[in-house]
Amino acid sequence: QHFICTPSARNDNGTDTNGNCTFVYYAPISVLSVTSSAGATYGGLTVQVTGRNFFAYPEASCKFGNVAVFLAVTSPTTGTCVTPAHAAAQVTFEVSMNSDDYI
Repeated sequence: QHFICTPSARNDNGTDTNGNCTFVYYAPISVLSVTSSAGATYGGLTVQVTGRNFFAYPEASCKFGNVAVFLAVTSPTTGTCVTPAHAAAQVTFEVSMNSDDYI
């Protein structure tokens, strides 16, 4: 269902040098809870996310509205992210392991 593509080698301009790509398939993730439902407009609040099938990957992220931030996965069921600065508003919250397929 979801995959992450990691080119096996890249040259200086970031292009895959040998055309090969390794796909990492992972089980669909789910989010069960989030520790906070509100934070200051200046950001900086650490939010703990609890769910299933999390894994540490450089593209793991939380998205607050349109702003994606790094998700530090600490176990298959937990991770933390830090809220970005944002004008006062209610925004959606989503999580992704590949910064593409958000739930």
